[in-house]
Amino acid sequence: MSVIDFLSRYTYDDYTLWEGDWELVEGIPVSIAPAPTKTHQHVASELFFYLKQDETVKFYIYEDEKVEYYILIYPNDLKAKVYKLKDDKYFKIGDFTKERLIFKDINCEIELDFEKVFKKFI
Repeated sequence: MSVIDFLSRYTYDDYTLWEGDWELVEGIPVSIAPAPTKTHQHVASELFFYLKQDETVKFYIYEDEKVEYYILIYPNDLKAKVYKLKDDKYFKIGDFTKERLIFKDINCEIELDFEKVFKKFI
């Protein structure tokens, strides 16, 4: 049984008496979020810019510090980008979604299964 099975069900007549923005989905009331304001949109775009900038800055810091692998995880896209340090520069190994990556050139062999990593986000 799911939590939805325990929720009260409502009718269209009930719905007509409610204040605010609601919709009924199979008898379950769902609040309708208002459209984002200009301020919200501006903050969201600034945050996105900051995160992309932070991603780039960290890339070069880790490269300068000779961190052997750099892995960027994109949970919304269910994707990882993997870079490996070679001749003091990062080279992209690839984009991973369901593949496995074996790290053989470190002190102990590690296998990273991206399908299992992203399973939590599905």
